[in-house]
Amino acid sequence: MKTVCEIDKCTGCASCKTICPREAITIQDNIFCMNAVINDDLCIHCDKCERVCQVNHPLHLNYPIKWYQGWCKDKDDRRKSSSGGFAYVLSKQIISENGLVASCEFFNGQFTYTLSESFSQLDNKRGSKYVKSNPTDIYKLVLKEINAGRLVLFIGLPCHVAALKNYVGREYDNLFTVDLICHGSPSPKLLELFLQQYGFKLSSFKRIRFRDKTSYKLGGVLKDNTEISFTEASIKDRYSLGFLKGLFYTENCYSCVYATQKRMSDLTIGDSWGSELSEDEKHKGISLVLCLTEKGKKLIERCEVDLATVDIDKALAANHQLREPSIMPKSRRRFFEIISKGTAFNKAVFMCYPKTCVRSDIKNLLIKIGFLNSSRG
Repeated sequence: MKTVCEIDKCTGCASCKTICPREAITIQDNIFCMNAVINDDLCIHCDKCERVCQVNHPLHLNYPIKWYQGWCKDKDDRRKSSSGGFAYVLSKQIISENGLVASCEFFNGQFTYTLSESFSQLDNKRGSKYVKSNPTDIYKLVLKEINAGRLVLFIGLPCHVAALKNYVGREYDNLFTVDLICHGSPSPKLLELFLQQYGFKLSSFKRIRFRDKTSYKLGGVLKDNTEISFTEASIKDRYSLGFLKGLFYTENCYSCVYATQKRMSDLTIGDSWGSELSEDEKHKGISLVLCLTEKGKKLIERCEVDLATVDIDKALAANHQLREPSIMPKSRRRFFEIISKGTAFNKAVFMCYPKTCVRSDIKNLLIKIGFLNSSRG
């Protein structure tokens, strides 16, 4: 098998697939890893794929010039967001300046990057997405728009931002890039396996929700508008539990070169874990932003946000992804071996973390029968 980058280290960014003039590259998703595989019968050996690959050619990284924490001023926007709403308010600002926003949304059972040019189109892009998204066509669309003079904001995983920057080839004054503080990301096939055991398919959902202000737990809205939740109150479901344990990210995530304080975007955003601000503000949601360029700093400062200073030591201590990649759990190989034999998703997670799962199940039962208050879940 001939691959664009080192085998099993592909991030699935698909820049090589997008740039290939002969459509000779396929992104193979094997659940535990991804690979960009080259079809030798179609390949003309132009080496465009090798040159655009951000695994082969990682970008130069810079220390932040400014740190902020805060939230969007609109209380409703803040309430609907996973944390302080910085991704949403940055998107609104660019659209108000007649620009376009390239970011991920869930649509027709797929997590894909799309271009938005109106406020109403941003609603489907709210919230965290703990799954690897498909960015294949977006690089070409972004390059077309910035070459036409349009203002474009790109928000995505660090590896996808790096892929875009390699693809467009140079700095553009009218292109703003924002990367997310990323734990790591699993194959969407794993989410399908999780839902399958409950009799659902991703395509049956209109919206998927991975977390809210108070908890990590999967839920969503079916196409018939039925609300679905897989646990009671704030108890983590098996997918969320496995995700937070770092159990099933794709192979590349455990050696990510972008999991560091030094970054390559204009801005880096995430939750302000470890914030010294009040408990009330934490409950409402606080975002963290690292300004890597003067251009990015000016953008966040002209948004409708309340900004505060950051205790950088606390922020680094509470966000390991700003220091190092997630550590691969010893049980990861076992998890994929169990899954490959047809074991149900929940049982596979239980076999890797039995004590954690038992505690979670007991809490869930106690809440369900009214023995424990849901706020203490």
